[in-house]
This record gives sequence, C-alpha cells and structure tokens, in this order.
Amino acid sequence: MPHLPMTWGKNCENYGADLTGATKTILGFTTLQIVHKGTQRSKDGAHNLDETDESWLAPALNCEPLEETSTWIYNGAPDAVTTKIATAAIAGEPPDSLFELPSHPVEVHPSVFYESIGQKVGNPRQEYAYNRDRAKRADAGIR
Repeated sequence: MPHLPMTWGKNCENYGADLTGATKTILGFTTLQIVHKGTQRSKDGAHNLDETDESWLAPALNCEPLEETSTWIYNGAPDAVTTKIATAAIAGEPPDSLFELPSHPVEVHPSVFYESIGQKVGNPRQEYAYNRDRAKRADAGIR
C-alpha cells in the first residue's frame, strides 16, 4: 500500500535524542550527526553484540544520510565496521531520464546480472523463479 514519505522535521528534530548536535559539511550540504547504540545479549548472557550506528543527515535533503557508519563489537572485541558515503547529492527533483526504460532492454538471467555487479554467487531460488516466470511469460505471449 502506498504511503507518504516520512518527514523528519526541518532540522531533522524528529530523530530526537539520537541527535548529538555535531555538524559537518558533506558535498556542500550541512549535515547533522545522529548516533544510535544498541546491544543484543544471548539468553545465557555469555555473548554480547554491541552496535553503534552513526549517520550524518542533510536537512536540505529531507534528512537523507550522506554518510553512515555501523560498528559491531562482539564480546568486547571489534567485529565489523561498514561505512557508506554518498558520492553525489543534488537538491531537487531528479531528471525524468533516470526513470526512462531503454528502447531495447535486454533480459538476463539473475546469475548474469549478479556477476555484472560483482557478486559471484546468485541465489539458486532466484534462478529457478526466473526460469519459471520466464516460461509463464512465453506461454502467455509476453516477451
């Protein structure tokens, strides 16, 4: 069901207590820092996973994050860090050309697609579903 986009407030104030008050400029936009921390514990208490999510939100872009870092600590030792950084940001509506389908689209198997984006292993269930759905489209005369 369609829904309206979330409004975080003019200055992302709806993020509440996670806002730290820190700011920095990314790609020409003023951003605000939010930090959210959480902990998961095993039922017996022997294992702990602490996660810290830090994001830099751009109020001018409806509080979209331009940088996000997630850090995981497992039983007190660093486990993983993931950082995503925007490489471009433009305020305003995207050009219609981004939503146009190519005039001669090429259908490819999921395994070919995943390989094209650098993933080595596709999901066999996706390949099966693709072949099944492709056969149904062919039977219905749909290309």
